[in-house]
Amino acid sequence: MTYLRNCWYVACMADELSDGPLARTILDEKLVMFRGEDGTAGVLADMCPHRFVRLSGGKVVGNAIECPYHGLRFDGSGTCVYQPFESGEPAPHNRARSWPVVERGGYVWIWAGDAELADPDLIPSSLDVLDDPEQKTVYGYLRVEGNYQLVTDNLLDLSHVDFLHPDARLPEGYASYENKVEQKGNRVFNWLWKPNSTPNYIQAALRDSTEEKADVFSHMEWNAPALMMLRTGLQDVGEPEGSDLNLPSAHLMTPETETSTHYFWTVSRDRKKDDTALDDLYQTALTHIFSTQDGPMIEQAQQAMGDETDLFAMHPVILSTDSAAIRARRILQKLIRDEARGSAPASPAIAAA
Repeated sequence: MTYLRNCWYVACMADELSDGPLARTILDEKLVMFRGEDGTAGVLADMCPHRFVRLSGGKVVGNAIECPYHGLRFDGSGTCVYQPFESGEPAPHNRARSWPVVERGGYVWIWAGDAELADPDLIPSSLDVLDDPEQKTVYGYLRVEGNYQLVTDNLLDLSHVDFLHPDARLPEGYASYENKVEQKGNRVFNWLWKPNSTPNYIQAALRDSTEEKADVFSHMEWNAPALMMLRTGLQDVGEPEGSDLNLPSAHLMTPETETSTHYFWTVSRDRKKDDTALDDLYQTALTHIFSTQDGPMIEQAQQAMGDETDLFAMHPVILSTDSAAIRARRILQKLIRDEARGSAPASPAIAAA
């Protein structure tokens, strides 16, 4: 499978590096992530160039990771900064492959392509909410045995909620909602309005109003390769959108392999920020929903597809509710083709043909 390379992928949550080196496979490559004593994160190939053992089995010493076999140390740039028992400078090829790294929104991101093109501003601005001090953000992670685009498809089509998520389903049902799909440059938006509906139990616990009904909304933004921001909320019937409650939620997919995915998610709120019980509710509810409902469906789909990762090669039936997911797949295919021809990484503001 060909991945989009000149783009940012989430490697890990920032606090995952608090306990030492972390091994993780990303884009079919084994990587090691670590944080030096100066607080800077580094991401290297998880292989010492001396005897090819895993650096992730070693430890952090100063601002470098030490190989567990012979004690060679490599900093975040992959440079060998210490080789015991040897005099003189390390050989030029005595280095570990490194990835450009940036920390933003509580995540460590890696650039998987040409290092000279690594521009942090290519991380979608919609994710800036994760750095907003006025928001309390809960972070979660799941590993899915399915291609990352299947996870994207699932999140871009919320019509399955009526059937797969009984606890999250609103009594009025999907058939009563208003839906609109738009493409703006290389971004896809799936707008969903639920007028005069009954808020779910989480929304009801956070809203200011005591009214039984509300105008509820769920709007998803997709950016390549698989970076999504869901904005849900509500307001009293007939009031301006979001005037009562806004709950931004990031959904960030990083391919582990062709048929497995690292799924990072967040939910943010600007109220009841000290309520740890609410944090626990989010963790428990969202982990349960995805691990027991969405996840198994995605994994069933991948099992049926076998090693195939191109949905269109399977000649699927296409429904009207697939519109956003199909647009996202087409944009991603074009970006991968353009990259193979040597085009520079595309900003979300640049229109896709």
